[in-house]
Amino acid sequence: MPIKKLFFATSNRHKFEEVSRVFSKWGIELEQADIKFKEDKTKTIQGIAAECAKSAAEKLKKPVIVDDTGIFFVAMENWPGNSPNDVFQQIGYDGLLKALEGKTREAYFETAAAYCEPGQEPVVFTDRLEGTITHEVFGVNKDTMPYNRIFIAKGFKEPNVFLAPEVKEKISHRTKAFMKLAEYVSLQDKGENI
Repeated sequence: MPIKKLFFATSNRHKFEEVSRVFSKWGIELEQADIKFKEDKTKTIQGIAAECAKSAAEKLKKPVIVDDTGIFFVAMENWPGNSPNDVFQQIGYDGLLKALEGKTREAYFETAAAYCEPGQEPVVFTDRLEGTITHEVFGVNKDTMPYNRIFIAKGFKEPNVFLAPEVKEKISHRTKAFMKLAEYVSLQDKGENI
């Protein structure tokens, strides 16, 4: 039976709106499930997404999608990594920018999008967006996630915070990972072999 509705376990409004637009193209409605997870930060973002999806599917007894996203500074191995919000809360923009002084400013966002049905093993798709970290903070009055103010995507001249929503969504690591996942779910519904 075709899946017409999935639960997206997230408390983040920005994520929910972005991913809802992706799934609507496949005729799948998302419902937000604000479930708190205890994330094992010793795992990769793929491991965290898979574990949280399995936990949420068992809790809700419904098919669930979950994502985990990190930002990785090439000069600092696995940092901020799978804990971008914690790192930002602890040291803010000053600390982030200071950490890169005299080092390469290359960085990338990576999203792991996981899908799980109750009693099944999760399926995970990933995508990344490469770019560089700026030397200063931009668009402090704009409603966005913190790293968008200091990240310039490859091929662009201005930080993500200034990109038009449709442009940002077109290059988004999260959108691309969830497009792979939505296609997978859609093909599963049709009984096609993946």
